[in-house]
Amino acid sequence: MPQGPHVILCRCARTEILAPKTVESIRQVLSEIGMACTIVDDLCALAARRDPALQGWAAGPVTILACYPRAIRWLFHWGEAPLPDDNTVVCHNLREEKVEAVLASIVFPKAPLSGCVKPALVETQDEWMPWFPVIDYERCQNCKLCLNFCLFGVYELVDDQVTVKRPDHCKTNCPACARLCPARAIIFPKHAEAPINGDDVPEESATNDTRPACINALLEGNIYDLLRERNPTRTRFSTEAQSQIPLLQDLHKQLDIPMEVLQSLSPTDLARMQKKAAKPALGDPPDV
Repeated sequence: MPQGPHVILCRCARTEILAPKTVESIRQVLSEIGMACTIVDDLCALAARRDPALQGWAAGPVTILACYPRAIRWLFHWGEAPLPDDNTVVCHNLREEKVEAVLASIVFPKAPLSGCVKPALVETQDEWMPWFPVIDYERCQNCKLCLNFCLFGVYELVDDQVTVKRPDHCKTNCPACARLCPARAIIFPKHAEAPINGDDVPEESATNDTRPACINALLEGNIYDLLRERNPTRTRFSTEAQSQIPLLQDLHKQLDIPMEVLQSLSPTDLARMQKKAAKPALGDPPDV
């Protein structure tokens, strides 16, 4: 790790969240002035595998240029490298902030700079898209609704506290648990919509509702009859199930669960979804 202050620049290589031109402009300026810089392919991927580099960066002094500061903070927390409360680590949001403003805010070394510095590069070779939730524990009410609803084993209880246990089990582009969370405590850093992406949460958006209307509608239906076991030659729902399809479409629309994920679920999985969603949010032991 470079000595003294330096910059961590995430280029979120697997998505189009950060414009390559923006990342390259910042890299070029930092290189020309001799600022120590580390470029990472994907900060989410490093957090998912709890890369030891996170702990070194969390010790500061460092400026992190990536996405929303709330998302960065809880990514580091999940990566077992919690960021300090002092000003030794400063985060900037390249999804919204102008390049000029970001560069103007960086604290450069006081010592004279000696020529161009080639940035270090931390690449991630994983084929897996690092799409997974992190929890804002300052907002989390530990209601266990996310744990009870998720079919894929992403969440688990540790000392009676919900935690993300298996990030690689999450389904890419599915933010359903974040939409269900009454405290708006679940963050998907790669999501397009605020506050799911880690943007600040308007207090009026956090309600006492434990689940949206579409979940109540699902509970009134027979969700495990929505889909039939299908062989490779079967591409349409049966006539009997056609009347139930709007419920599935509503789940897709309201919670953003990708249709390919819904269609991949067996009747047994869908029955489990109904069972999990039907459980009380508070004080109920998870179905594990």
